[in-house]
Amino acid sequence: MLTGFSCRSVGARARCIPRPHTTTCSPRAASGDEFERAWLDADGDLAAEPASLHRTLLRSSTESGVYFIVSDWVDEDGFRAFEDSAVHLAHRAKLHPYRSSGSFTTMHVVHALEAVGARTVSVQAVRSFASAEGVGVREATLAVLAGRVDDLLVASDFGFRVWLRAARRWGLADRLVRHVTAGRLLASDARAADALREVGCSEIWSTAAGSTEELVRYLLGHRQVGRRVVVQGDGVSVAEWCHALRGAGAEVVEVQTFRFAPPVHADLLRRLADQVVNRQVDAVAFTAAPAVVHLLAQAVADRRRDALLNALADEVPALCVGSLTAAPLAGAGVPVLVAARPYLEELVAVAREQVPVRAVRLAAGGYRMEVRGQAVVLNDELIPVPPGPIAVLRASARNPGRVLSCAEIRRATPNWAAVDDHAIEQAVSRLRRTLHHGDLIQTVMRRGYRLVG
Repeated sequence: MLTGFSCRSVGARARCIPRPHTTTCSPRAASGDEFERAWLDADGDLAAEPASLHRTLLRSSTESGVYFIVSDWVDEDGFRAFEDSAVHLAHRAKLHPYRSSGSFTTMHVVHALEAVGARTVSVQAVRSFASAEGVGVREATLAVLAGRVDDLLVASDFGFRVWLRAARRWGLADRLVRHVTAGRLLASDARAADALREVGCSEIWSTAAGSTEELVRYLLGHRQVGRRVVVQGDGVSVAEWCHALRGAGAEVVEVQTFRFAPPVHADLLRRLADQVVNRQVDAVAFTAAPAVVHLLAQAVADRRRDALLNALADEVPALCVGSLTAAPLAGAGVPVLVAARPYLEELVAVAREQVPVRAVRLAAGGYRMEVRGQAVVLNDELIPVPPGPIAVLRASARNPGRVLSCAEIRRATPNWAAVDDHAIEQAVSRLRRTLHHGDLIQTVMRRGYRLVG
């Protein structure tokens, strides 16, 4: 549990997509036996689905001969779906409230972290918008046409239509449609399936969860060596999933029909950097590589890149959903905690396991003390502490029993170079009142302050 910890969630803004009520498949899935054979194996032959996919077959009352699959994924750790993973985490650990900073779909990460006790603040570090002028769309289209297509994964109806409009301008639309629809068609949701129907497709596969991640899970559950997968990407998350498919042996052609840009207001990134540099959060969860790039670029513009990297390398662990997201930080020498697989619940699991053990723990004056980003735990009692007093406590906790002068406290606290001695005295006074145990912080006349060891 992450009770009392502060986490920051950083990534692209989540796009809310209506939950599809069904998954369409062909009429040959009419009976239980036929339904078992309706799934395709890695070689393109009809085969039963993996045991981890539970489903219920429903008949449509409006479309004759069309059937629907309602499915829930269950991975080896017991997660049914991401909505349920937070409940699973809550029963797996009992820790005190933590605070973190985390957006794959930011909303889902935030909800899961808060369900296990974390206080979260999400930051939209990436803007995305559909564009056929994205990096390499024409080149990717030619690459698609250059070889067979075993699977076409459509992540966004709007992005797919943008891709086809661009193909029409290049005189490639008819050829492209014939080529990609010869393979198995995977639609992330009902709207993506509708976009495929518009070009004459009738056999379309999807999941009830209505997400690209669920489709990627299905593909990774099968042998991918030698298969060629075309992915029409709809956001920053797709890059990690394509990387995972390549790691499983598939040849992946990613058609990125969205472009990415920093947030309109740079203050969003500046406030995030402030909280990290000042150690006011216990962790930062990055869910997309562009989010990391934009944060570092803003830090360079503000001339505080070194301070930001030092904080991430020292006291504010960086959690990343995948190796591509971690690459910019790792390249800068920052140790990064990476989820085992590029899934939301895996990122939450890393936070749940790693953030609590990295808190500053010590014994002071007969009390068990744990210092968090914006709180302290005394003998299992969570006490919120304002930024100034917690900065003094953090500096003292690094050196319990040692007397620290005001000058030493200034040097140990980022951005306190201009703070005078009187302000530090006031922070110490507020800290004593907040902790309700005034004897924990002692004043040594004409020398400074110390935390009782």
